[in-house]
Amino acid sequence: MSTALAVGRQAWISARILWDAPFVVRFRGVLQALLATLLLVALVSWNPADASLNAASSLPTTNWLGANGALFADLSCSRWGWRPGPPPCCWSPSAWPGRSAMCSSSG
Repeated sequence: MSTALAVGRQAWISARILWDAPFVVRFRGVLQALLATLLLVALVSWNPADASLNAASSLPTTNWLGANGALFADLSCSRWGWRPGPPPCCWSPSAWPGRSAMCSSSG
Protein backbone atom coordinates (compact mmCIF):
# COMPACT_ATOMS: atom_id res chain seq x y z
CA MET A 1 0.00 0.00 0.00
CA SER A 2 1.41 3.37 -0.95
CA THR A 3 2.06 6.06 1.64
CA ALA A 4 -0.44 8.43 0.02
CA LEU A 5 -3.15 5.80 0.13
CA ALA A 6 -2.42 4.98 3.77
CA VAL A 7 -2.49 8.67 4.75
CA GLY A 8 -5.70 9.20 2.80
CA ARG A 9 -7.32 6.20 4.46
CA GLN A 10 -6.29 7.41 7.92
CA ALA A 11 -7.61 10.91 7.14
CA TRP A 12 -10.94 9.38 6.05
CA ILE A 13 -11.19 7.34 9.26
CA SER A 14 -10.38 10.42 11.37
CA ALA A 15 -12.96 12.51 9.51
CA ARG A 16 -15.64 9.85 10.08
CA ILE A 17 -14.84 9.68 13.80
CA LEU A 18 -15.04 13.48 14.08
CA TRP A 19 -18.24 13.60 11.99
CA ASP A 20 -19.96 11.19 14.40
CA ALA A 21 -18.74 12.94 17.57
CA PRO A 22 -21.65 14.10 19.78
CA PHE A 23 -20.70 17.78 19.65
CA VAL A 24 -20.34 17.79 15.87
CA VAL A 25 -23.65 15.95 15.47
CA ARG A 26 -25.44 18.51 17.62
CA PHE A 27 -23.75 21.40 15.81
CA ARG A 28 -24.77 19.91 12.45
CA GLY A 29 -28.36 19.54 13.65
CA VAL A 30 -28.55 23.12 14.86
CA LEU A 31 -26.98 24.37 11.63
CA GLN A 32 -29.44 22.38 9.50
CA ALA A 33 -32.41 23.59 11.55
CA LEU A 34 -31.23 27.18 11.15
CA LEU A 35 -30.80 26.75 7.40
CA ALA A 36 -34.24 25.15 7.05
CA THR A 37 -35.79 28.02 9.01
CA LEU A 38 -34.08 30.60 6.81
CA LEU A 39 -35.23 28.84 3.66
CA LEU A 40 -38.78 28.67 4.99
CA VAL A 41 -38.71 32.40 5.83
CA ALA A 42 -37.49 33.16 2.31
CA LEU A 43 -40.35 31.14 0.82
CA VAL A 44 -42.98 32.66 3.11
CA SER A 45 -41.92 36.20 2.22
CA TRP A 46 -41.70 35.51 -1.54
CA ASN A 47 -42.91 38.34 -3.75
CA PRO A 48 -43.00 37.97 -7.55
CA ALA A 49 -42.17 41.68 -7.92
CA ASP A 50 -38.74 41.25 -6.27
CA ALA A 51 -35.72 41.38 -8.55
CA SER A 52 -34.21 37.97 -9.31
CA LEU A 53 -32.74 36.03 -12.23
CA ASN A 54 -36.02 35.93 -14.16
CA ALA A 55 -37.57 39.23 -13.04
CA ALA A 56 -36.14 42.73 -13.33
CA SER A 57 -37.33 45.39 -10.92
CA SER A 58 -36.16 48.78 -9.75
CA LEU A 59 -38.30 48.54 -6.60
CA PRO A 60 -36.64 47.71 -3.29
CA THR A 61 -36.61 44.04 -2.31
CA THR A 62 -39.48 43.10 -0.01
CA ASN A 63 -38.25 39.62 0.92
CA TRP A 64 -37.45 39.42 4.63
CA LEU A 65 -34.00 37.97 3.86
CA GLY A 66 -33.13 40.60 1.26
CA ALA A 67 -31.91 40.00 -2.26
CA ASN A 68 -30.50 36.51 -1.56
CA GLY A 69 -33.78 35.38 0.00
CA ALA A 70 -35.70 36.81 -2.96
CA LEU A 71 -33.43 34.99 -5.38
CA PHE A 72 -33.80 31.65 -3.59
CA ALA A 73 -37.58 32.02 -3.18
CA ASP A 74 -38.09 33.00 -6.80
CA LEU A 75 -35.98 30.13 -8.11
CA SER A 76 -37.82 27.68 -5.84
CA CYS A 77 -41.24 28.93 -6.85
CA SER A 78 -40.24 28.98 -10.52
CA ARG A 79 -38.97 25.40 -10.28
CA TRP A 80 -41.67 23.84 -8.11
CA GLY A 81 -44.53 26.34 -8.13
CA TRP A 82 -46.37 27.26 -4.96
CA ARG A 83 -45.68 23.81 -3.47
CA PRO A 84 -41.89 23.82 -3.37
CA GLY A 85 -41.55 20.07 -2.96
CA PRO A 86 -40.22 18.45 0.19
CA PRO A 87 -39.92 20.61 3.28
CA PRO A 88 -36.61 22.47 3.64
CA CYS A 89 -35.53 20.09 6.42
CA CYS A 90 -35.31 17.35 3.80
CA TRP A 91 -32.89 19.33 1.65
CA SER A 92 -30.08 18.86 4.12
CA PRO A 93 -27.40 16.30 3.25
CA SER A 94 -28.17 14.11 6.26
CA ALA A 95 -31.70 13.57 4.94
CA TRP A 96 -30.59 12.22 1.56
CA PRO A 97 -29.21 8.70 2.05
CA GLY A 98 -32.03 6.23 2.63
CA ARG A 99 -34.48 8.71 4.11
CA SER A 100 -36.26 9.81 0.95
CA ALA A 101 -39.48 7.97 1.85
CA MET A 102 -39.89 10.19 4.90
CA CYS A 103 -39.45 13.38 2.89
CA SER A 104 -41.10 12.56 -0.42
CA SER A 105 -43.86 14.94 -1.48
CA SER A 106 -47.21 13.59 -2.54
CA GLY A 107 -48.84 14.63 -5.75
